[in-house]
Amino acid sequence: MLAALIVQKVSGMPFAEFIKTRVLAPAGVKDVLNLNTDQAKVQPTGYMRNALAPIRPAQLEAPGWYFGDGDLAMPVGSLLTWDLGIMNRTLLKPASYEAFETAVKLKNGKDTRYGLGVSIFTRDGHRYIEHSGEVGGFVAENMILPDDKVAIAVLTNQEASSAASQIARAIVPLALSSAAPAKPADAATATAEAQAKTILEGLTAGKIDRSLFTANCNFYFSPEAISDFSSSLSPLGPIAAISQRGEQLRGGMTFRAFSVKFGKGETTKTVTLTTYTMPDGKLEQFLIEP
Repeated sequence: MLAALIVQKVSGMPFAEFIKTRVLAPAGVKDVLNLNTDQAKVQPTGYMRNALAPIRPAQLEAPGWYFGDGDLAMPVGSLLTWDLGIMNRTLLKPASYEAFETAVKLKNGKDTRYGLGVSIFTRDGHRYIEHSGEVGGFVAENMILPDDKVAIAVLTNQEASSAASQIARAIVPLALSSAAPAKPADAATATAEAQAKTILEGLTAGKIDRSLFTANCNFYFSPEAISDFSSSLSPLGPIAAISQRGEQLRGGMTFRAFSVKFGKGETTKTVTLTTYTMPDGKLEQFLIEP
């Protein structure tokens, strides 16, 4: 609600009007209802249940309750149009999308897996932007896999139900199997992947080529750190695959994120590798995360 009040104050127009003219229309999202004013136009019936009793029609919250929160209702096709805009970055500046899709970290370095109003996480090497929602009698689940160009939206009409998220999770592998194959890596990406694999194989065996790293990174790779890399990675087996899933310039360095799969057959594990490379090619960071 506070954010909506700020938007009204800065823009000088009602929040609903701002959303309609400055967000939905430019994004090409149509057939959207404002639940504060258009409840009578909602066609599906939402349901609820008390304990284990039979389901019964649910009552939508009073107009005004949704202000700045669950204002909007729309068909699933309209929601997917919005998702396409997120994937193709058609509405905001690139820097705004970067902020939107970057998970906030706490002072202790812990990843909150939450960006600007959306959950941000990686599962099986795929990056997700996710948000669910619930109002009287309805539950929604929306997942965007931007790197795979896949979006999944599920709308259900019973509150306090996990059906929407279960359906969405079940659709993910089906959508990924039919998604367009990844483009072949360019030369720079292939070189970065090959270097990362060589370094990881060395660390797994307890070895390191210190000429590849800056003084800061060499300080990080103390005997204890090298031992931890080796003892925690070697039980996973050989590296089965490594793929770069993201790259950007930050602070004069090149940031890269990789998905690394260890093991064979059904006993595989995927981890995340993040690196920072200086202009001279030396690595300032080389971190493994679950």
